[in-house]
Amino acid sequence: MKKLFFALALALCLCGCAKQQFAREETAQEEIVVEKKVIDLTNMNANMVYAEVMNMMNSPYEYRAKTVRVSGLLVAREEDGETKLACLILDAQECCQQGIEFLCENMTYPDDYPALGETITVEGVFSYYTDGASVNLLLQDALLF
Repeated sequence: MKKLFFALALALCLCGCAKQQFAREETAQEEIVVEKKVIDLTNMNANMVYAEVMNMMNSPYEYRAKTVRVSGLLVAREEDGETKLACLILDAQECCQQGIEFLCENMTYPDDYPALGETITVEGVFSYYTDGASVNLLLQDALLF
């Protein structure tokens, strides 16, 4: 009788552990879905956007491969005979600025872009590259709104 009770208790315990494991797997799948959401900086105030972009500069690996949407001013610079476009983000005092470079497929600069200095919204897959000691933020496969 004790053996039967022990076997039954062990079976119930294992069944409960399996349910907990299944619940953890479901939670992990839900977290994966959450990761696919867009990090939308367009609805934040200027200080919050600037702070989030600074977080991207300080910990770019945490944002890698996430989709980011941001608004700012269209700026361009020439580097090694190539035009690099960026969305320039200003803080609330407009004294500090940070740019996020972006690459749009199937668009030609300047023909397909608004004028420099105009406000744009850009969305793309976050990546970054280093140039010496500096970190450069980049939105790949970007869409311009």
